[in-house]
Amino acid sequence: MELRIILLFGTVVLLVGIWRGENSIAHSYHLQRSAEALRQHIAQLTADNKQLADEIKKLRNSKSYARRVLRDRYHLVEDDENIIFFAD
Repeated sequence: MELRIILLFGTVVLLVGIWRGENSIAHSYHLQRSAEALRQHIAQLTADNKQLADEIKKLRNSKSYARRVLRDRYHLVEDDENIIFFAD
């Protein structure tokens, strides 16, 4: 009878340890989900980084492209030009 109680108690402690704590199944599942989210974030940042590197390469190699970006994004004008805004 004592052996059964000890085995039952040991089994309960083992099961609680599996489901709770730092080395539990739930914690492991949470870490796996976090790792996957971080992998996706890294993939997105890598793609963004490549896109920015391509943009830098275009800006350095093409004066006309750089001029167009300055005009479109930053409303830069030549000395003899004026900007006219139309209200809707």
